[in-house]
Amino acid sequence: MPEPATSAHRPASDPQRPHVAIHHNLTRPFQPYQDGDHLAVTINHMLNTPSGIDPYLVADWAYRTFNVDLDMLELERYATDGETTFLAACVYRLLGHRSLSVGDVVHLKIAGISSWLACDPYNWRRIEPPAHIVGEPFRAATVYAHLTGHTCTRMSTPTQRPYERLGPLARTASRTAVRAEAVAAAERYVRLLAAEAALAAGQALPGVARIVFRLGDDVHGPAATLVAAYDADARRLWHEDDGIMWPDESAVTDPLAATLEWPHGGSPFSHEPGGDSYELRIGRPQQ
Repeated sequence: MPEPATSAHRPASDPQRPHVAIHHNLTRPFQPYQDGDHLAVTINHMLNTPSGIDPYLVADWAYRTFNVDLDMLELERYATDGETTFLAACVYRLLGHRSLSVGDVVHLKIAGISSWLACDPYNWRRIEPPAHIVGEPFRAATVYAHLTGHTCTRMSTPTQRPYERLGPLARTASRTAVRAEAVAAAERYVRLLAAEAALAAGQALPGVARIVFRLGDDVHGPAATLVAAYDADARRLWHEDDGIMWPDESAVTDPLAATLEWPHGGSPFSHEPGGDSYELRIGRPQQ
């Protein structure tokens, strides 16, 4: 059995093996990275892929690994490098990190060449080395600190010290991170409300693929009114002028109206500018 490496004779990292490090954007999470944004190191890995691999392929691997459900990655454990991917994703989630998202940055070192790629909405964008990075590379101490509660890794804020004792930069990073978490939660909740409305519509009117409705306010607050329903071939199944009551309409309209109470959650509905009608498509899952 080989002798364990110690700090006194720890082997040097292999410069030929691709290194990938994930950095979360603290300044403007979920928005495209801009020069000057502050980043926080979350995790880094050495991969067993060929040294000549395209950096963009490694970045694609990172995006998938740190976004796809663990259940799916578990099914791929026996594929080439599937175990490495599964374990990397497990560690990332056990540390409480959010998904790799728009605005975050991936740092790659492949065959001694360093590349910084920012995650944009539809692609990766090469950037200059960022000037503002907090946190330490992933190592054993990261796990020990997490287990003893000395770090807050959920949103990549560097410490759990009382807010009043943090410096200006750390306070800004903490507020930004918590706000980003709140916005992400609101977006998720709004999508769940839309999914609830879609399920109720499908139960009341089998075959419905699209509903049209109005959003507004009444004396009780936000309100929604159903206008029409169509199947997948655009055939009208129901209309408010038909004189037929929609069964249990509130099961659909209540969650639709509730989305207005979460303005930071965005809108999962289609809407023509200047119009007063909205559409919810039921043919695809509302995640």
